[in-house]
Amino acid sequence: MENNDAWGGNELNPSTEQTPLADGASQTRAELKSKRKPEASHKLNTKFIIAAVAAIVVIAVAVVVIILLSTGSIGSSGLAARVNGDPVTTKQLDAAVAKLKIANPQIFTANSGISTAQIRSTLLDELVNERLIMQEAKNRGVSVTDAQVNQQVDAIKKQYSSASQFNAILQQQGYTLESLKTQLQYQLAAQGIAKKLVPENSISAKDIQTYYDEHKGDFIVAAGKQVSQIKFALSDPAKAADVLKQLKGGASFTTLAQKNSADAVSAARGGDLGWTPMTPPLDKTLQEAVNKLGKGEISDVIKSSAGLFILKVTNTREASAQSLDEAKTTIQATLLNTKRNGASQNLLTELRKKAKITVYDKVVKDYQTQKNSSTTSGSASGATGKNSSTPKSGSSTSK
Repeated sequence: MENNDAWGGNELNPSTEQTPLADGASQTRAELKSKRKPEASHKLNTKFIIAAVAAIVVIAVAVVVIILLSTGSIGSSGLAARVNGDPVTTKQLDAAVAKLKIANPQIFTANSGISTAQIRSTLLDELVNERLIMQEAKNRGVSVTDAQVNQQVDAIKKQYSSASQFNAILQQQGYTLESLKTQLQYQLAAQGIAKKLVPENSISAKDIQTYYDEHKGDFIVAAGKQVSQIKFALSDPAKAADVLKQLKGGASFTTLAQKNSADAVSAARGGDLGWTPMTPPLDKTLQEAVNKLGKGEISDVIKSSAGLFILKVTNTREASAQSLDEAKTTIQATLLNTKRNGASQNLLTELRKKAKITVYDKVVKDYQTQKNSSTTSGSASGATGKNSSTPKSGSSTSK
């Protein structure tokens, strides 16, 4: 699948194809409800009684909902926002904040320069976008099945050596299995919309040739070395020495990395870090060690500020240039993603203009009010859309 990081990547997402409609930090809440056939064995009178009772219950619930909406009770206690009538709950917003805090705790430190209110407002904005996209997917006939989501989950699991390692990565990134599935469902729906907006045949042979001619420097493959690592804590030199001894005795580097490395992400790949030069670059001490290694060679235990390391150069390559034929698939994917990004972003902008978005979360409302007060009179008022106002119920609305 084509790669596009316009709205952020996702370590756990096997589908690297993303659009501005599919943000890795966001979580959709679309639910698939199963239906079952009604029982046919009830007597006729029983059916009438059940129907009558059900009708009374429906009426009673409707009255309660009307009362709660009119008094603002739902908004103040359980809703963060409504998007064209669809709810975004406070629980969902809190979960998004908690997930971000696990994955990126540095954002929540005092010296980050980002307030809790700003974080909460940004995440609610993303949840609103997700609602809009899921609504649009339904309107355009884009559906995502449980089987498709489970296929994506299985592809992710295959990247890790064990279920426990997969679960550890989930936890590190602030996911549960269910929230991961929800995120994948949203991403697949967003990709489906993008493909309808810009189909595969939108890129011509002339487009590919022109791009190649204008970006030939991008298709120069730099000389480099493929590097693998086994990482240990600074406090565990004995373990590092033991693993090095096993390696010198002929043990598999991949297996020992999977079993012993303190870095779960690279351990899942048998220690593989990719090719040099890397972005971000290797630690200077580690890069100097790599420079001295040939293909298949293993370093001694290396000490750096980040820990103890054993490195291996698994492969090497000389600098080379890709031909047009070799680069064709990459170029087509790049051009498709660029077009899909633009079309998707334009669609999202239009959806927000037309949407009725009501914000109930007090922290977000206060932040948006303060933010709006610093803008000029001609700028868009509010982070949730144009023509924002504050109704008597205390919520903020845009349409």
